This record gives sequence, C-alpha cells and structure tokens, in this order.
Amino acid sequence: MYFGKDGSSPIPRPRRRLASDKSRTILIAEDEPAVLDLLAMILEMEGYSVLKARHGEEALLFSREFPGDIHLLMTDYRMKPDMNGLELSRRMRRERPGIRILFVSGFVGDDALLPELEASGSRFMHKPFLPKALLENVRLALEAAD
Repeated sequence: MYFGKDGSSPIPRPRRRLASDKSRTILIAEDEPAVLDLLAMILEMEGYSVLKARHGEEALLFSREFPGDIHLLMTDYRMKPDMNGLELSRRMRRERPGIRILFVSGFVGDDALLPELEASGSRFMHKPFLPKALLENVRLALEAAD
C-alpha cells in the first residue's frame, strides 16, 4: 500500500494486469446496484473484462448478444424479480455449456446448497467477503475450466 498525496488515507497500489486476465470475460448478475458496481470495479482493476447485469433476464440477453466467450457467470443465488441464480445458471449452461459458475449469497440458509452446487462444478461464496476472497474464488473457478 501507499498513501495519497496528503498522506492520510492508504490507497491500494495498482496491480499490473496479466495478459491472461485480459482474455477472461466475467458476467455478473446481481440485483443490488451497489454490490454489482463494487464487484465489477474489483474485477476490472484486476484486468478482467466484465459484463454487468441487474437481473437474470438481462444476463441472458447480454450472453446472447455478446459475440465472444464468457468464461464465468458470477450470480447472486437469490435475485429478483424474474429468476434466481440457480435458474439463471441452468439456462446459461444450456446456451454456453463450458461456462463456469460462481454463486454468491448473503442468506445464511443458502449454505445448505453448497454440496449440490459444488457437485455441479460450481463454486459458492457467502457475502460479505473481502476483495481478496473474491479474487481467489474467481481464480479457482476459472482454473477449474482450464
């Protein structure tokens, strides 16, 4: 870390972007705008290309219109208004069979789904989490696809 010009607040040192990260596209489906923007900012700072969807139908639309590969779908498990993350992931896998899935949830009861989600090759992360944990889970999900 280094400090701002006034020396008062620590500012994270910008990381060098890795060439392999730039070739990875992540589609985030999150119905909380502030969380969506924060997740996108963290991932973009690491060099990932990010598509931001506010709900499941928008995520499917972006997927259909995006001409390149989407390597990872990061979705809130409980989303409103039209479909939850599990339904979104099922539909997305039909359209993009090789896509990796990372579920996030702030609801404690969703932990019970962990064995089922992991058996399907998906990852699960409980909110709240630190940026370091987010990046580690994204890395692990992407490596599982390689």
